[in-house]
Amino acid sequence: MVSISFFNIPHLSYGRGGENWIKEVAMYLHDKGYHVKVITTDCCKRSNENYPFEYVNVKYKHFLGLSLVSYKELDEAINDSDLVYAFFPWAGTHFAIARIKTLVTFGHHAIINRNLGQRIYYGIINSLVKGDKYYHHALTNYYAEQLKRKGFKNVFIIPNFVDTQKFYPREKRHDSFVVFSPGVVTYDKGVDILVEVAKNLIRNNGIKFIVTGVEKPKVQLPPNVEYVGMLNAEDYVNTLCRSHVIFLLSRADSFAISVLEGLSCGLPATLSTLPIFRELYNYNDAVMMCSGIECYIKSLLKLYESWKTRDYEELSKNSRELAMKYNKNEIIYRLERKFNEIIKLNSN
Repeated sequence: MVSISFFNIPHLSYGRGGENWIKEVAMYLHDKGYHVKVITTDCCKRSNENYPFEYVNVKYKHFLGLSLVSYKELDEAINDSDLVYAFFPWAGTHFAIARIKTLVTFGHHAIINRNLGQRIYYGIINSLVKGDKYYHHALTNYYAEQLKRKGFKNVFIIPNFVDTQKFYPREKRHDSFVVFSPGVVTYDKGVDILVEVAKNLIRNNGIKFIVTGVEKPKVQLPPNVEYVGMLNAEDYVNTLCRSHVIFLLSRADSFAISVLEGLSCGLPATLSTLPIFRELYNYNDAVMMCSGIECYIKSLLKLYESWKTRDYEELSKNSRELAMKYNKNEIIYRLERKFNEIIKLNSN
């Protein structure tokens, strides 16, 4: 039986993008007959949950900005694995991963090198994990090319996925046109732009903005913007799928799974012009990309007007069709094949 382990710092119950990705892939592989083990720490733990796959917590310590784990416990947890899939962005974990003999695939799911400390740290670490022993999973061609330019070998591209059976079109709210902005609570996510757009639309009583996120925005939100905090899974799905447009203004992002979730619910999208968005969603009339406040305003007003006609139904249909290209089972199947290919190539 092939044994595959997944390693990340946050506890699975934290429930953000990386944790949900691990749970979905682990469940799929477990159901296909693989021996699956998920290894995390108690960092960010919210609850105790039961899983059909093996779940191990190792000791964790945060020290001088580094996420440090017990070498001994990690070694014991992965000693029977044919492949370890480790999330790359956690500074400090690479010292533990680089010393193990097991085949390793790093998952590049988040942006790094955002400040001087990270650039120094990863400048050192990158030299340790560029060799033939390691494989590197990028979610987009844009980030794959960045890794290659830095000298990484064995880079492969498989995009993120969406559960199209969980995120499906529902009846939209009738009382107002809802613009849904998940995680838009920081400067990097464009909260300042959202505020300006909302202020310009405040006289239009039919348009309402909903913002979710772990931390409350540090800017004053206008009255037509409602911050609802970090929703639980059920409330998130219902709130998203009953909204009318997914609105993300990110200055930096690695994939933004919430865009796929919104599209899968039949929501057209208005997005910033990040390279990853242009790569994934360009040339589709269900997605509008903007680089200025005036463009954002015009895009939302256009969608608002279409909502009153059958044009919105067509856009909603196109949104769903676009999301189906990233259907969970098809994407994870590609990942499964890649894992087996890596294991086979290194079995001698």
